[in-house]
Amino acid sequence: MNPDICLNPQGQSLRGRPKVNLYRLTLAEIQTYDCGALGHPRFPDQQPVFVHKPALSEVFQAIRQWEEEHPERTCQFNIEIKRERRQDHLFHPIVQEYCDRVVLEIENSGMEVRCQIQSFDPETLEYLHRTIPELPLAFLVERGSFRRNMKKLSFTPQVYSPNFTLLSPEEVQVIHRHHVKVIPWTVNEPEDLTRMIKWGVDGIISDYPDRITPLQD
Repeated sequence: MNPDICLNPQGQSLRGRPKVNLYRLTLAEIQTYDCGALGHPRFPDQQPVFVHKPALSEVFQAIRQWEEEHPERTCQFNIEIKRERRQDHLFHPIVQEYCDRVVLEIENSGMEVRCQIQSFDPETLEYLHRTIPELPLAFLVERGSFRRNMKKLSFTPQVYSPNFTLLSPEEVQVIHRHHVKVIPWTVNEPEDLTRMIKWGVDGIISDYPDRITPLQD
């Protein structure tokens, strides 16, 4: 539970208190913490609002309601599974249980055709590829080239998502020649957004999606 943005059930700051491990709490317990009223210190333009951490099913339901109000718009979902082997049983389940729970939630919500899953963890992607080969997958990477990183997987994912600083026009072309989409992260500054669009990336992960639309227009 991030002490920079969350308050405990009594509305008190988490700073200076024992760290709160989400994996050790029930969903009901997690949702007694407020994680919006403080605002985020790195995003001063963000409007503070009292809100709990939502379950994935709540996110799906909120988007359904939004789409009913905006029938001309449709959302797709890029869901990240954050997993490290050394954190199994400490901060999350083992890879099989972790992935199965996420996929079951997607299926129960009827969102299979609207979701792709991304992860930095090759084991997570390998398990999902074996068990649900039709599910679109994105490989997140923070260092190295496309050719080097692809050696970590036994298959070619639909999407390659590097830190945007790893890209060049030539690298984008190499990735596209392998029939893989390029979706870099986390692109925030207007000049970087403009450069990524010019290089022909297939999507952009950004903390400021409102900055992207004017550039596309």
